Amino acid sequence: MANDTDAEAPTSVQPAVPGAPAEPAPPPPTTWRARGRARRRLRYLRAARELALRDLGGLVFELHRHNRERPDLVTAKLDALGELDRERRILEDALDDRRDVDVLRLPGLASCPRCGTVLASDARFCSSCGQAVAETAPADAPA
Repeated sequence: MANDTDAEAPTSVQPAVPGAPAEPAPPPPTTWRARGRARRRLRYLRAARELALRDLGGLVFELHRHNRERPDLVTAKLDALGELDRERRILEDALDDRRDVDVLRLPGLASCPRCGTVLASDARFCSSCGQAVAETAPADAPA
């Protein structure tokens, strides 16, 4: 029994060294309740990251438009966004839910598949090129 407890003793973690690989991702939660909480947190982090990206873009645009510089404010926003992104990536690794591409979505907006013009999500045709963007309902489908 003494050998069993020695084998289960936690190993010491070495401090992070600049340029060294990051710490390994934590193991995935084991219970369904913990996994559910982690998935909800991941959904929240993805939405919060999307909002922070839009907020940062708007800030940079407004600063440029008014010909102002606020590197302290931009840095604070970047740091907050980096922290959200770090936690999101850790959870994605733990839940094995890594996404290759991050797609920013805004409810009510879509883009034309042909020319990329931003449209309302309920638009049937692109206002720029005329491409049909929404599928029309079948004639035999109830309204």
